[in-house]
Amino acid sequence: MRSTASLPIFALLLVALSGCGAATQPKVSDPRTTVVLAAPLHGPYGALGRDTVRAARMQLKAEGLPESGPASIRLEVVDESDPAADGFNPEHVASLVSDALEASRPVAWVGGIDSDTLAVELPRLNEAGVVAVSPSASALPFTQADPAFPGAPIKYYPAIATFGATFARTASTDSMIARKMLADLRRLGITRVLTVDGGDTAGDSYSSAVEQLAASSGITLVGHESVPAGNADWEGIGAEAQTLRAQAIIWGGFPGVAQAELWAAIKDSNAKQLMVSGPSVPPEFLTSLAKVAGGTVGYSGALPSARQGNKGSSFERQFRKEWGSTPTAGALRGAAAMKVALIALASARQASGPATNLDGLRLRVSKELRRVRTVNSLLGTIRLDASSNWQLAPVGAWKASPNGAVFVGVLP
Repeated sequence: MRSTASLPIFALLLVALSGCGAATQPKVSDPRTTVVLAAPLHGPYGALGRDTVRAARMQLKAEGLPESGPASIRLEVVDESDPAADGFNPEHVASLVSDALEASRPVAWVGGIDSDTLAVELPRLNEAGVVAVSPSASALPFTQADPAFPGAPIKYYPAIATFGATFARTASTDSMIARKMLADLRRLGITRVLTVDGGDTAGDSYSSAVEQLAASSGITLVGHESVPAGNADWEGIGAEAQTLRAQAIIWGGFPGVAQAELWAAIKDSNAKQLMVSGPSVPPEFLTSLAKVAGGTVGYSGALPSARQGNKGSSFERQFRKEWGSTPTAGALRGAAAMKVALIALASARQASGPATNLDGLRLRVSKELRRVRTVNSLLGTIRLDASSNWQLAPVGAWKASPNGAVFVGVLP
C-alpha cells in the first residue's frame, strides 16, 4: 500500500498513449511530451488537491500503457499553493506557470483547482498555446460573458485568434450551481438573501450568478457586499442583513480568514440567518467555521464519490485500496480531467504524427480539445457541452454538524 503522506511538489511519471503509430523513439526528457498536473498541496484546498493528483495518476495507470515509447508522456506535478502565504497567492501562481512553461514546455495543463488560481493560469497558458483542463473551477467568465467581468471570456484568451479557447472543465458552472441552490433555499422557505464575498474571482462570479438568477427563482436579493479581507466591517454587514431582513447570507468566495471572520461576527450577534457557502468552499471547511444560530450549509459540485459519477463507487474502492484512505469529496474528478487532456493529446498525435514540433503539437491539441464531448474515465461517463463544461455535473448540499460536514443529498 502506498503512503498517504503529502505528495512531493515535483514528481515524474512516464506513460504512453496507444494507437499513435511509432517512428523514432523520443527521449524521456523530450519537452513535447510534458503534461503538467497542477494542484494545491497545502492550505484549505490541500486535501482536495492531493487526492485530485492521486485520482489523475490512477487514470494514467488505468490506461494500461507501457512506460516508454514513441508517444510517452512526462508528467510533472506542481504545487499551486504557497505554503509561506496565508491563502491564495497570485504572484506564486504566476511564477509557477512561467517557470513551468520555460523549463518543462508542456503541451497540456491539468489543474486550476479553484477559480482564483485558474484566473491567473489561464491567460498565460493560452498565450503559449497550452490547453488547460480544470477538475473543479466553476467561475462563469472562463466560458461565457458575465456582467461582473468586463471583457470575459475573451480576456482570458489573449491568443484566441491562434489557439482558440484552450479550456475545458470536468465541473459545472456557477450558474447551474446557483440555480439549484436558489431552488433549494426557496424550498426551505427562504425568499430574501444577502450575498457577500471577498472581491475574488470565485466570489464575484458566484455573487453575479445569484444576482442574475434570484428573481426567476422567486428570491429577492436584498443586497451585496464585496469586501477584501482585512478591510471588512463584518459586524456592520451582519447589522445590514438584519436591517434588510435577509433570511440567508450567501458567501461566494475563497475559503479562509475572511469567511471565518464573517461567521464569527454573525455568531457573536446571535443573528438567525442561515449561513450559506458557495462552490469554492470545500465541505470539510464548513466545520472550521463558528457555529451560528441559523446553521451553516454549503452547495457545490464536490460530492461523495458514490454520487459523483456512474462509476464513482467502484473508483472509490480502487482509490482506498491504492492510497489507504477515502478520497476527498470531489477529488475523483481529477481522473476525468486527466482523461480529457489525454483524449485531446492522443487525437492530436494521431492526426499529426510524432514528428510535429512543440508549437505545432500545441496547436493541434487545442483544436482537438474543442472536439472532446464524451469522456469515459474511471469516474464514469460524462459529456462536455459546446463550451467544454460538464454542465450536467451533479450538485449537492452539505450541512455543518459537530461530527463534521454531513452530506444532505444531490439537488434535483
